[in-house]
Amino acid sequence: MHRSSGSIGTHCSRLTALLGMVVVSLALSACTPTSKVTAPEVIEIPGETKYLDLPAEMTRRCLISIEKPTTNGGLKRQWDRLQAALVRCDGQIQEILRLQDVSRETIGE
Repeated sequence: MHRSSGSIGTHCSRLTALLGMVVVSLALSACTPTSKVTAPEVIEIPGETKYLDLPAEMTRRCLISIEKPTTNGGLKRQWDRLQAALVRCDGQIQEILRLQDVSRETIGE
């Protein structure tokens, strides 16, 4: 069987045309201007960090002596002291958190 030279020529011309389009598209893409990337401007605001001391009553340790109760009355007194210490410590923590929120609002965080 004999192949006609027309089919080989057609195949070569299609390949040449495809290669030509690839070369032209690469050349054109190299010519397109790229946008310049600029870094954002850094603005420094002078300021002073000032730390304030917490009031002494807010930093007082919540210590309580634990005694081994020998009676139901002793157990009740121990329970009452522990509850009072817990309420006092919880109040201190709540006040510290409130001051923290106020300071954030003041500096605009």
